[in-house]
Amino acid sequence: MFRASCGALFLALVATVAPAPAQSPPPPFLVIDQDRLLSESATGRAVLAEEEDARAALLQEGRSLDRAFEAEERALTDQRATMSPQAFRPLADAFDEKVVATRRAQEQKALTLTREAEERRRAFFANVTPILLQILRETGAAAVVDQR
Repeated sequence: MFRASCGALFLALVATVAPAPAQSPPPPFLVIDQDRLLSESATGRAVLAEEEDARAALLQEGRSLDRAFEAEERALTDQRATMSPQAFRPLADAFDEKVVATRRAQEQKALTLTREAEERRRAFFANVTPILLQILRETGAAAVVDQR
């Protein structure tokens, strides 16, 4: 499935630089658009969809945490009027520590999400490499390069 999906797309991407009739020399390089390969192949779209789903879930979790913190802060503010400063301070400090720790945890999740997305993309292109090599052999080109 992956090879068929990517193979057809690769042929479309490199068709403009593939050798014409047999009398023409082979192109020295085949130029591909890696972003287009990722966004227009079925496997690449699945990688991108997985990334988007994970980002959306983290964003939703962050929004939910924000709403919970806002409610907790309002409750603390209401309690403040009925408490002495000495009794209130530990509650406020604990809330602040909880918010800071949660924000750090969310930032770590975002970093992990980015690393995982990069790894999925590396895996995608690692799976594409044999197809690129096959196209390289078939066209007689010296190398495959990204258009960037």
